[in-house]
Amino acid sequence: MTEQTFGEAVKEARKRKGMTQAELAELVGVTQGGLGHIETGRNGVERDPTIVMRMEAALGMPPGTLLRYLPENHPIRQVAEIEIPILGHVGAGPACADAADPEERLGVGEAFAGCVAYRVRGDSMLSEHIQSGDYIIVRADPSPQPGEIVVAWVEELEGCVCKKLTRSNRLVSDNNWSHKLTDSDRIYGAMVAVVRITSKLYRHA
Repeated sequence: MTEQTFGEAVKEARKRKGMTQAELAELVGVTQGGLGHIETGRNGVERDPTIVMRMEAALGMPPGTLLRYLPENHPIRQVAEIEIPILGHVGAGPACADAADPEERLGVGEAFAGCVAYRVRGDSMLSEHIQSGDYIIVRADPSPQPGEIVVAWVEELEGCVCKKLTRSNRLVSDNNWSHKLTDSDRIYGAMVAVVRITSKLYRHA
């Protein structure tokens, strides 16, 4: 059986996600034609490693998933792994208020420098491919866009949740839960990637 190419892997993941070339290209920051050339193998990916990592984030893939489809000597595969802090649990279901061990870290690509991670509890975000036990990588962003998955402190629940933000400034999830954000609530950031539980968890000595 012929080994899958990088372009084929991108195309397959995009279709599984139900995205058009135009939608993925916009999220990644390339032209639709450029993405089409990558998928067909007419052009390789550019030498900026963040392009591959932005693809992984847009497609909800753990960091490094697409890198394995590139040749071993490809410049993008030489990117050093870094560690980001895990701040605690976040509820995709009931809210969570417990913090993580301050020594815990998650290994990610350097495109996620400056981000933080949370461990998910609950299964109310399965439509977004987020399941209990996953780690979500979050960028600090107090003003995310509607449609993004955010981590927010909900005062009336006295805990953090992982939910989708709507245009009407509500947090929603698969189980028909809905909450209108108030002045007492706080959005910590928007999700940029999901890391499956099989990914490595790093702890400093």
